[in-house]
Amino acid sequence: MNQAAHNIPPKRLPQDLKKHIALEALSSNNISETARQNGVTRKTAYQQKNKALESIGKTFGNYATESEKVLFHIPVTKTYLKMIITLLFVFIKASVRDTCLFLQYAFDFNVSPATVINILDDATASAKTANESYDFSACRNSSTDEMFHQTNPVLAAIDLDSRFCMLLKNEENRDSDTWGCHLLDLMSKGYNPDNNIMDGGSGMIKAFDEVLTNVTIRYDHFHITQTAKDTARFLKNKMKSALTDAIKTSEKMDKAKKQGKHQKESVNLHSATESMEETEYVYHQFKTLTDWLQYDILQFQSLHYDDRSDLFDFIVEALKTLGEKHPHRINAFVTTLENQKEKLLSAAMELNNKFKTIAKTHRISLKRVWEICNLTRFSIYGDKYYEMSLDLNLKLGDQYDKIEDEVLAAINAVHRTSSMIENLNSRIRPYLDPRKGFKSSRYELIKFALNHIPFQRSANERFIGKSAAEILTEKDHIDFLSLLGFKRFRKAA
Repeated sequence: MNQAAHNIPPKRLPQDLKKHIALEALSSNNISETARQNGVTRKTAYQQKNKALESIGKTFGNYATESEKVLFHIPVTKTYLKMIITLLFVFIKASVRDTCLFLQYAFDFNVSPATVINILDDATASAKTANESYDFSACRNSSTDEMFHQTNPVLAAIDLDSRFCMLLKNEENRDSDTWGCHLLDLMSKGYNPDNNIMDGGSGMIKAFDEVLTNVTIRYDHFHITQTAKDTARFLKNKMKSALTDAIKTSEKMDKAKKQGKHQKESVNLHSATESMEETEYVYHQFKTLTDWLQYDILQFQSLHYDDRSDLFDFIVEALKTLGEKHPHRINAFVTTLENQKEKLLSAAMELNNKFKTIAKTHRISLKRVWEICNLTRFSIYGDKYYEMSLDLNLKLGDQYDKIEDEVLAAINAVHRTSSMIENLNSRIRPYLDPRKGFKSSRYELIKFALNHIPFQRSANERFIGKSAAEILTEKDHIDFLSLLGFKRFRKAA
């Protein structure tokens, strides 16, 4: 019992005691016991409890009031609703019927699917006008690809340095004539790149050979390495199957020995063991050779160009020999390598030419520049980089850092994969859900959206917060809503 609180008027009770009484009164159902333990009357205990409840009520009551506070007013006009409908398609990839439901629940406004389609058609027409206004003469590195929507090919082309989508068309065919028409259209807007990366589509290749003969065709490294990995996986499964078969045959041999009938199983076991050893050899040899292909030939930070060209030929010959043991998959892969050597090594050739310029500028050997290039595969904070760069630092002195910067700039300027257009493919897919219903003309609006929505994140810091159109044109703050005929809502100051 708190004897000090006896005979003290409630107004003179210490603040700490008041808090203590209030907490006990809230947590206990026995007010009399709370009053007795703290030496106050039941009336005083009830007063402190009620004050605490009142304070809690005010606190949470204010929070609720704050949530209902009007932040700003939006003048909802038909033009504003048209902008909302367009943005729902552009950002949310909403279907026509989902858009109708959103307007009904968010604005208590009913609109028919036909009206939504008409509004999107108007936005598409404005987007097409904006799309056709761009000039592509700044494009030096491009990539083309064929994707599919409901069995129909969608032809695409992007500028690799800005990620700007120059072509996105739904067609019935993907032959050279169809590609040729689109290339001519792009050329009328200044398209004439130095290099174009593709995955080897026959229609694309023929169209470039006929229309853009000066463009260097470069085959994407991703697809050839993916084929190598798929083939290695197939051979690994064959090896595991052969191992399983050898184990089962060995078990049968043990049982046959007990019955004195092991002669037949002995022949089977010998055959199974040979098959197991052969498939194991083929798998490991193929895996080693294709690892060399991926990491020592196709990767930039590796061998001198002449050395990797020789190694490429060695790998092809070794795979041919290996294909004699397992021709089903390996020979097809060898044929692909033989036919694509020049186009697969095109990126390394371009890098080699840039390194020749660096070597001439700094009066060092080309081999030395490639040694610096090879070092860039290691982290500059790691011991491996320090150990391997020490000798070059001593030989080149103050030149080393400058040469290394130029080497890194050259590597970043050369493209060897079509990963950017594969990324474009993944960004387009959410629009193409077959359950939504889709008009082929809507590709113009999708292309417009991809080119004008700012990048939220990117490995390249200069891209963050900018759209592909801003990067291509080197103009900031392109307001895509105004290009569609809308005025962006701004809160009053």
